Amino acid sequence: MLRLISPYFEHKLFLSATPHNGHTRCFTGLLEQLDPVRFTQSHEIDAKAEDRIGEIVIRRLKREINQFDEANGRQPRFGDRLLEPLPLFFDPRENKLSRAFGEFRVAVKRLIAAQAKTEQLAGSFAVEVLNKRLLSCPYTFALSWQRFQEGVNQTESAKTIDVQAAKRALSADLDDDLEVEGRIQFASKTVGAWLKPFLADLQTEILAINDVLDTLGLWVESEDLPDFLPYPSVDTRWEKLLQLIKQYLRMGKEWVADDRLIIFTEYKTTLDYLQRRFRDEFKDANNRVQALYGGMVEQEREVIKQAFNDPEDPIRILVATDAASEGLNLQETARLVLHYDIPWNPA
Repeated sequence: MLRLISPYFEHKLFLSATPHNGHTRCFTGLLEQLDPVRFTQSHEIDAKAEDRIGEIVIRRLKREINQFDEANGRQPRFGDRLLEPLPLFFDPRENKLSRAFGEFRVAVKRLIAAQAKTEQLAGSFAVEVLNKRLLSCPYTFALSWQRFQEGVNQTESAKTIDVQAAKRALSADLDDDLEVEGRIQFASKTVGAWLKPFLADLQTEILAINDVLDTLGLWVESEDLPDFLPYPSVDTRWEKLLQLIKQYLRMGKEWVADDRLIIFTEYKTTLDYLQRRFRDEFKDANNRVQALYGGMVEQEREVIKQAFNDPEDPIRILVATDAASEGLNLQETARLVLHYDIPWNPA
């Protein structure tokens, strides 16, 4: 769009909280739209271009704006951001699941180490798609592991090209979380089918994961896979979340009037799991807990956003996927933000 309208204007001002997506070519493309004489879209920024960026790009951090306010005798307009990690001491069964998957991950990488580069990339994707689900929560991992097992048990193996297609489908920039979930489950099944030739070498690791999921109550022996599973027998992260809610949002059996919490997760499966647990935990959860996810009807999304930012509304907790929160100001009445998933580190 910028390329189409830029030629019609001599002067341009671009305002954005996220000026580019981290890729140099995209950033230099924006610079070219601002000043096509001094900048050209490129994969690299040379020293001369680096010096010129400061002439047309102004970056303001919140702390700099606060410092400017204080220097001019005004109340800082932004509050301090306090980062507080919540330590988790997992139950032995949860730790056992992490260790079992770690052994599976090591075994897969060992088996593909001598394969061609395309097979190595496919194997890395197979591990990644499942590992990220485990980092979200055991429940979410268990659903994807069931799909993985479905692929392992099917008659035909998947080809490397099938895994590549599943990876491309997941890499697409989608704002519909239901579609994303469908692609994740398909990818989980595909990588299971792709690993069939290695099944004899992975049998011990796969059975170990199955056994731990069974002890957690998250394993279902059925040809017809369920849309949802029972709650795990232990969920330390959920218990920690309840402690946080009772500390900040509850006064005995009542909700406090002046605090709200936003919970972010990458996956709608985790969002649905949390909503179910909230409904079972709090009898008035339908009024107190709402959710935002990518793919919602825009009108419904706007109603929830306005209600959450209304101090008089009874909502106290908002569970949102990362896709749903893009571009939204949800912190007019909420000062507490929790990232439910453990961050993914490819290393």
